[in-house]
Amino acid sequence: MIPAVWRLGAAALWLAAAQPAAASISIVHYDAHLDVDIAAGGVSGTVVLTAVGRGAAADSLQLDSGELAVDAVTVDGRGVEFSTSDHHLRLRLPWAVRPGERVPVSVTYHGRPRYGLRFAADRGQAYTAFSTSQWLPCVDAPDQKATLKLTVSGAAESSGVGSGRPAGERGWVLDTPVSTYLFGFALGRFHMASDTRHGVRLNYLSDSYSDAELRSIFRETPGILAFFEERSGVRYRGDAYTQVLAAGSVEQEAGLFTLLGERYGRTLLDD
Repeated sequence: MIPAVWRLGAAALWLAAAQPAAASISIVHYDAHLDVDIAAGGVSGTVVLTAVGRGAAADSLQLDSGELAVDAVTVDGRGVEFSTSDHHLRLRLPWAVRPGERVPVSVTYHGRPRYGLRFAADRGQAYTAFSTSQWLPCVDAPDQKATLKLTVSGAAESSGVGSGRPAGERGWVLDTPVSTYLFGFALGRFHMASDTRHGVRLNYLSDSYSDAELRSIFRETPGILAFFEERSGVRYRGDAYTQVLAAGSVEQEAGLFTLLGERYGRTLLDD
């Protein structure tokens, strides 16, 4: 039997070997414009990423791209060579990016995600579920944080919520850098009930519950918010916090909103 200390040592060596080398280029901002086709279960879009040089100069960049088809890539307005394989997009930069240098990288793409973006066509709903690179080329690593500007079109009769504060019609801005798995949105024929606690607007969205039922389902939200503020000593940063009861099974905490399966609401009403 292998001694415990040896097993721990071997595990430490394996973890050290598994850690990726420090990135030479970081993505610090995403400006994404998406078109979502709920009936077809598809998405297309363009995202402009702000890349910043870190450490040694680098002339290439790798992004996570899931099963998306990439149509075009430009760097500072110039078309560049790129390839996709193993759920990654790899591109050659026109020059070696120096430490501190900021470069805009634009990626145009389309796809029909099998996960990461879920569609309930019969309910007119589409919503994200953690795997951001399945609907947005990005650096899908928890330790790589960035800000976000997100605009979503399609499904004309739908309302929605996205990561960040509202900015125009179906647009959101997230000013606090976060991991990309916290990027997300939900579209649907939702109606909304609201409460307010200490200046924070608490929004509850659904297409299958009345306003009274929504307030009953989420009646503990003000107290829970107060509990976390008291224990952490930090006030909630946003002006609003939104909870969505969506079709199907989902549980995702995103930037300034949460997605939950609508059956969760029925469970609370029944008990």
